[in-house]
Amino acid sequence: MKLNENSQEKDVNTGTGLSEDELATLKAAQKKYFFLALIAGLILLVLGIIAGQNFAHSTSSEVEQGSSIAIEILGEQLC
Repeated sequence: MKLNENSQEKDVNTGTGLSEDELATLKAAQKKYFFLALIAGLILLVLGIIAGQNFAHSTSSEVEQGSSIAIEILGEQLC
């Protein structure tokens, strides 16, 4: 009788063919991986913002230097 009771517990219709225990284990793993992905995404967001600021700062100083050189060249050509 116990074998039939155990098999009936596994036959519970969850819509996936998995037992309730297996489904609970998979949902717990899904939740864990979701939070890990969320944390990794936030870290990438912060690193992207920092990299963007560094890139903007480095290109703005190059543009200022380049524009002053271009103005001097154009100034000499015009005079």
